[in-house]
This record gives sequence, structure tokens and C-alpha cells, in this order.
Amino acid sequence: MKPGPKPQLTPEVVAELTEEWREINLADDDESKARVKEIQRTIRRAPHSARCQICWDAEQGGRETMVTMIVPKPRAAGLINPHFRVNDQLYPAGEHRVRLCTAQTLAWLIDQNDRVDRDRMGPGGRGEGKTYSFDLEKGILGERARIIQQD
Repeated sequence: MKPGPKPQLTPEVVAELTEEWREINLADDDESKARVKEIQRTIRRAPHSARCQICWDAEQGGRETMVTMIVPKPRAAGLINPHFRVNDQLYPAGEHRVRLCTAQTLAWLIDQNDRVDRDRMGPGGRGEGKTYSFDLEKGILGERARIIQQD
């Protein structure tokens, strides 16, 4: 007897399968092991939009799931980190055609990079406008300042 038609894979169905997998993954009986293999096979074969809520919503709304994004060079990037990284994929400065969910993650990374750089550089840029206060009464600097003042 053949099993009935498979339900359409949606992010909700994939989330339920994932939860079921978490519950039975460590079970030692043969039925559970067979079900774990079946769940793994189903999720592995699922299209990206069935695993990603953002792309699923765009697809259901008739919007494009692939977008072109211009990625800037990360601020304060040197030879060590001249790119943004999402999972295992590197995105150097330039134009990239990516999925909507990846574009959202890249936009967040770019925003965070800009915020950190603005905080680091201060309101005037290049560290200008930052004020530093030192208590010369304490420590070695205080002792040296007192010696200089006495002379």
C-alpha cells in the first residue's frame, strides 16, 4: 500500500519536522531511527523557500526572491577582513545577486559595521570630538606631574 500524498512543504511543516526530529533523534528503537532518516531526507530535499520564512513569504506574495545588492567595503577593513561573511559565503565589496534572506542579513551586517565605526570614530570623525579625562592625582602620571610642578 502506497502512502498518501505528501503535504506541501512550508516553513511551518519544516519547523514541525525539525521539532519531531529533536524529540526522537536520540531514541534507540528501529522505528525512531527510520523516522529520523525519513525526516532528514525530507528536509534535505526541501527547496530553500520551504526552509526560509522570508523567501516563502516573498514567493507567496509574488515578489522576487533573488535581489541584486551592492555591498560596500567594510569600514576599517584591512588585509584580514576585507569582506562580509554569511554562513560559509564571503561577500567582498561589489555587486552580488543573492536571496532575499541573505540580502537582509547582509544589510544588517553592513548597518552594524557602520554603527561600530561611527561609535569608534566619534562625532567629528577620525576620533575628533572625543574627550578623554585623566585624574593626574593618581598613579605614576600624578607623581611625575607633581615633580614637574615642584621644579
